[in-house]
Amino acid sequence: MVNVVTIAVIDDGIADHFFQEQCVLRMKVDALGRITRDQTEAAVPTHGTLCAGIIRRYMPDCRLISIRILSEKTRKGTLQQLLAALDWCTRKKIRLCNLSLGTSYWKDYFPLKRAVYKMVRQGQILVAAMGNDGQMLMPADLHGVIRVKEDLHMQGYSLRCCTGRFRQPDFYASSSHFLELDDAKGYTLVNGNSYATAVVTAAIAQMMKEMPGAGRNQIMNQMRKRYGR
Repeated sequence: MVNVVTIAVIDDGIADHFFQEQCVLRMKVDALGRITRDQTEAAVPTHGTLCAGIIRRYMPDCRLISIRILSEKTRKGTLQQLLAALDWCTRKKIRLCNLSLGTSYWKDYFPLKRAVYKMVRQGQILVAAMGNDGQMLMPADLHGVIRVKEDLHMQGYSLRCCTGRFRQPDFYASSSHFLELDDAKGYTLVNGNSYATAVVTAAIAQMMKEMPGAGRNQIMNQMRKRYGR
């Protein structure tokens, strides 16, 4: 039986028409935290679309779920939207989530800590971009989240394990990629922890495919062995 890994991309939405294979689900969360099917698609590649492109390039046989909580114009959302997206992934038991967003507002700490703890406790893996400016960013800087930063010396499908200690990422990865989407255009991506995060998500998905039935700790231990330096 083929083990197909499902990944939730929590961002500003994935536009299906840029890919041959559509998302298995496209959801959206409004400002009040209500989650419904997403019936709209952006005409140009959104940030979430580009991150999905990176994931699919390096892990083409995964299944993606798009959860749109950010405005495609402002790339901003609310705490209620993020909590609703995480709660939905918790209830649906989505084992792998990719997040290129976060908050540094101190009042958001405890609600997000509770949401993340619940997910980690039931074996889910959250991969999140750390702050580009060195500022604390949640959920990336919460215990149990896989934290990622870019390494500007890397290109393509490249990543390495780090210490994961305070203010250090769990993984460095490449943020430099070239994507060819179904609009017959090429997209050169450079600079950004979010693009590096998509690489680590793809690598974890590959490990999950290779180790069907393995728990979160087993997956992460093997990731550290394979990509340690």
